[in-house]
Amino acid sequence: MKRVLLDSDVIIDILRGFKETIEIVDKLFKESELYISGITEVEVFAGKDAEKIQKRKLISELLSQFKKINPDNEIFRIAGEFRRKYGVSIPDCIIAATAYSIDADLFTRNINDFKRIREIRVFEE
Repeated sequence: MKRVLLDSDVIIDILRGFKETIEIVDKLFKESELYISGITEVEVFAGKDAEKIQKRKLISELLSQFKKINPDNEIFRIAGEFRRKYGVSIPDCIIAATAYSIDADLFTRNINDFKRIREIRVFEE
């Protein structure tokens, strides 16, 4: 089965009710294994929306639907290489390295930054 890692911006779109993103993720649920990086959890809970207790509960419920990959030493090493080679932000490098480490496509709206990282596949519908 195909693996797809969801970037933080995709999770934020779902939480904000963006219909197009929700439809794509619903379709992916039926045909793929869906993952998030532990860094995505940090980014989502760091957002302004997470200030409200009810929103934090919703975030937790949403994130629990995906398999979470916590960065390990290998992911950090790969992320460091991506940062050195491509100059992409460290959180994005960790997310890219996570996708690379599990051989997953990366579903993101931030296509331009991630396309620079040649070692990963960016999901495009």
